[in-house]
Amino acid sequence: MALMEIDKGIVQLQQGVEGPLLTSANIYEKLKRVTEAMGLKGDKYYTDPDKPQQQLALPAPQQQEEQPDPLAEPKLKAETEIGKAQMKQDTDLQKERMRQDTELQKEEMRQTANIYPMGLVG
Repeated sequence: MALMEIDKGIVQLQQGVEGPLLTSANIYEKLKRVTEAMGLKGDKYYTDPDKPQQQLALPAPQQQEEQPDPLAEPKLKAETEIGKAQMKQDTDLQKERMRQDTELQKEEMRQTANIYPMGLVG
C-alpha cells in the first residue's frame, strides 16, 4: 500500500499516469499482485490498460427516445388559459365600445328628433 502512495505522488509529479517513471501498465501490475496477495482471484477487479477495451453498446443519439418535459403540459395549459383570458378581455372591451357607440348614436338621433319634430319636416 505504501508503494501505491508513492505511485500517486509520481503520477502528480509527472502530471499524468503515462510518464517516464510510471505508466498505467505498471500500476495495473501492482494492483493485480496486491489483489492476488489478498487472496482474490480473477481479473475482474482492474482493467488491463494494454488490452483493447470492449465498448458498451450505447444507442445512437437519434435512437434515444426523447423524454417528455414534465413541465410542458402544465405550461401549455397555463398559456392556453392566459390566452383565453386575454381573448375574453378583448371581446368584452369590444362589446363595451360597441354599446357606447350605440348609445351615442341613439342620443344623436334623439337630439336630431328634438330639433326636427316629425310634423315639421319636409
